[in-house]
Amino acid sequence: MPLIGISSTDALARAAGQAGYVCPMLDARRDQVYTALYKGGERLWPDLAIAPTELAERLAELEEPVYCLGDGFAPYEEELRQRLGQQLQAIPPERRLVMAPAAAMLALEKYAKQEFTPVEALLPVYLRLSEAEEKRLAAEAAAKGGEA
Repeated sequence: MPLIGISSTDALARAAGQAGYVCPMLDARRDQVYTALYKGGERLWPDLAIAPTELAERLAELEEPVYCLGDGFAPYEEELRQRLGQQLQAIPPERRLVMAPAAAMLALEKYAKQEFTPVEALLPVYLRLSEAEEKRLAAEAAAKGGEA
């Protein structure tokens, strides 16, 4: 059976149903979001783990409306709105988290084009280390520093 990988940001962007700039946002915790940027269904940015303040600065450079959605949008909506004002366009709450139908449509499109994903390529994409990994590396670095 063929496999097809679909990214969460791709599915959210499709769910937005907008032709303009679309910025899906997934809550990455630690005051960051996972995001990318799309326009007309085309990906413009790679997936990023970014602070909302930095994201707002990058979006402000577009000088056009940007449609935002995802579980990472609501916690930072006010902060983004302060920087972007009317440029920020919120996808209605009832459509902000609907990814499954969009993911299915993306998969059907890839299936029709025979764009399958090899099983060895179906891996999660980690944009940053987990908090536990960061603490472990810091502890190892501190231990090495104390050996001298």
